Amino acid sequence: MFGSLLTRLKPGGRRRRIHLHIGAPKTGTTTLQTALATHRRMLAREGAIYPRAGCLASGAGVAQHLLALSLRAEYPAFIAPPERQPAEQVWAALLAEIDRAPAGDILLSSEAFFHLDTQAVARVAEYLSGHEVHVVAVERNPLQRLRSRYIQSVKAPPFGRLDFHAYALRATRRQADDARLWEATFGSAAVTRLRYDAPTEPGGLVPSVLVACGLSPATAARIDPGPQWLNRSPGWPVVSLMRRLNAVRHVPAETRQRLYVRLVEHGVPADLAGFDALTEGFEDIRPPVRLRLREVFLRHREPDPEPSETMLQAFADIQSRVPSGA
Repeated sequence: MFGSLLTRLKPGGRRRRIHLHIGAPKTGTTTLQTALATHRRMLAREGAIYPRAGCLASGAGVAQHLLALSLRAEYPAFIAPPERQPAEQVWAALLAEIDRAPAGDILLSSEAFFHLDTQAVARVAEYLSGHEVHVVAVERNPLQRLRSRYIQSVKAPPFGRLDFHAYALRATRRQADDARLWEATFGSAAVTRLRYDAPTEPGGLVPSVLVACGLSPATAARIDPGPQWLNRSPGWPVVSLMRRLNAVRHVPAETRQRLYVRLVEHGVPADLAGFDALTEGFEDIRPPVRLRLREVFLRHREPDPEPSETMLQAFADIQSRVPSGA
C-alpha cells in the first residue's frame, strides 16, 4: 500500500537539492525557523525556497513540523485535531509545492525530525526519493541539552514539578536519539553535523546553518535572526522557585506563563513584599490560590542543588552507552 502511495506522490518536476535541518531540539531551532519564515521572499530571490507546506496553521507556523509529526504513531496532544492530517496528505502538499516553486534549492526545518525512529526516517527517504537530500544536524552537549530541556519543562507547559535529578533519570532514553539514524539511511556523506555551544556571537548559529544549507556567507549574513536569537535561560534560583510554584494548582496556564516572564526578568524577590509586587495585577488568581503561592515562596529558603559538572559527566557517560534510537 505504501509503495502505491509513493508512486502517486513522485515529483513531476525537476530534481531538487533538499536541505533538511532536523534540529536537535534546544539548539536555536525556533530562532532559525523564524528567520527563514521572515525572509522567505529574499531567500527565494537567492535561489533558496522555504516551503509553507507542513507548517502549522495555528501559532507561529514558522517550521515544517507537520512533515515529521505526521510520521509518528500518533500526533502529540498539542496539535489541534483539524491539523492532524495523514502523512500522505502532508507530504503530497509539500511535493506539489516543490514542483510549483521557481528554480532553487529547498530548505526544510523541524526539530521533530530528530526524534523519528528508523521506520519513519525511511519513509522520509522514500517521500524525497525523487530529489537529492542533504541533512543538517546541530548537536549539543547531551547534558547541556538536557538542562535546557529541563528548564523549558519547568517554565512552560506542562509546568513540571520534578527536580533535575529525577527528570534526568526519566529523560535518559529520549536523549539517546541523534543523527546516526539519518546517516544510516541517507549515508554519512549526506549528513552535515554542526556543533551548538550556546553561541554568543550576533546571529547565534543561524549563519552557520544557512551556509551549511548552501547559502553564501554574504547571503547568510543578511538574514536578521531578530532580537530573540540570544534566549538566555533563567538562573537556577529562578528555575527552582518556578518548579515549586508549579505545585500550586488552579493558576491559569497563560497567567502562570506571564508570571514566570516577570520572574525571569526580575529574578527571585528578596522578600514577601517583592513577591506580592510580582504577582500584582493578575486578577484571575483567586485569593486562596494567591495565599498558597505566598506560602510556597516563603518556604523557598534555598534553591535546588544546581547540576554539577560531575553529575553532567556521569549522565553523559550513561548516554554514550545507550544505543541510538533506544
